[in-house]
Amino acid sequence: MVSSWLAERIAAMDRAPTDLSNALAESDHAAATAQEVAQLRRALAEADKRQSLQDNRLLVRDRELQLLRHSHEQLVSTLDAASDGILTLRYSDNSLYYNIRFVELWGIPEDQLDALDDDALVAFQAARVKDPQALLGSIAQRRGNPDTEDYCVIELLDGRVLERHVLPQRLHGRCVGSVITYRDITDRMRYEEKMMFNHVVLENSPPMYWIDRDTGTLVYANPAFCRNLGFELEEMLGMKISE
Repeated sequence: MVSSWLAERIAAMDRAPTDLSNALAESDHAAATAQEVAQLRRALAEADKRQSLQDNRLLVRDRELQLLRHSHEQLVSTLDAASDGILTLRYSDNSLYYNIRFVELWGIPEDQLDALDDDALVAFQAARVKDPQALLGSIAQRRGNPDTEDYCVIELLDGRVLERHVLPQRLHGRCVGSVITYRDITDRMRYEEKMMFNHVVLENSPPMYWIDRDTGTLVYANPAFCRNLGFELEEMLGMKISE
């Protein structure tokens, strides 16, 4: 019995170094695994942090784009509400922008708007004015001297009269395009022509004069009236009728 017990103890002692080595190896492996796990956790935390920063940047950019889109919509709405026709030309790519009033003034068909470029627009406008060469000359002047301001009056074939005003568009002090406004001045021109006609008629009529009802003073006298009395108009203005 004693010998058997001693034999088992001796065998156990022989196995001890191997078991200890295995235990140490397993311990080292566990430590390495724990270290790898810790590194992975740190890497994951850093990745989460970077992702959070990226999400914040995207959120800020999205807000900026929304503000920019809102500002652009407000600008377009404002331009479309303008009573003048507005056309902008960008020289870098020859692109056009126009508001609704511009399309209405020139009567541009809706199905032609998508294909409308600078050359097509010039041809369209030239075909609708009484003096195409004058318009083409103004356009050539604008193209040759983009930094200068230009003004002209355009008569359309349908009898309307448009006022054309060209201003250079500058960005950081550099001319990048042109802003062209068109205003319908037909009624104003007709009124001025009528007033001029009335003036000519009065100036060539028999003696006529006007008295201010409240003050009783002379406010107008035509040349015939002045000649009859032997006074210059400047001498008679402000005279009392009793004088």
